[in-house]
Amino acid sequence: MKLVKIDDKAYINAESVDLIVKNGEETTRIYLGDNGQGYVVDLPIKKVVELLESK
Repeated sequence: MKLVKIDDKAYINAESVDLIVKNGEETTRIYLGDNGQGYVVDLPIKKVVELLESK
């Protein structure tokens, strides 16, 4: 399990991310394979990808 801090309230398992979608200029939706549910973060998609790749 590779936990990545996405914001002050959440860590996600980088290994369970199935899809990352731009949800606006400064927001991104992350879909997790465990439950297929989307999680919206207040970060641009480029920053989310950088965080996930850093682990």
